[in-house]
Amino acid sequence: MWDALEEICGREGMTEHELCTRIDGLNVASSLTASVRVFIVTYFRGAATEKGHAGVGHGALYKARMGLAGTRGDRRDDRRAER
Repeated sequence: MWDALEEICGREGMTEHELCTRIDGLNVASSLTASVRVFIVTYFRGAATEKGHAGVGHGALYKARMGLAGTRGDRRDDRRAER
């Protein structure tokens, strides 16, 4: 679990503390440890295919934190507009 968290932090340009604080704010599970597990599975599951890698856009959390364009939310809006 901790190796996966470190890998995500490296990809996203965040410290473990920054990422865990962000995950804790999502309130997706009953404890922080459970929330981290859910986040890790969701993160890597989204990137498990070639399409997933392109869609997840590793670095999206960093871009969002820095206020840069091209975050994951922007792509969702683009997909909705295409439909």
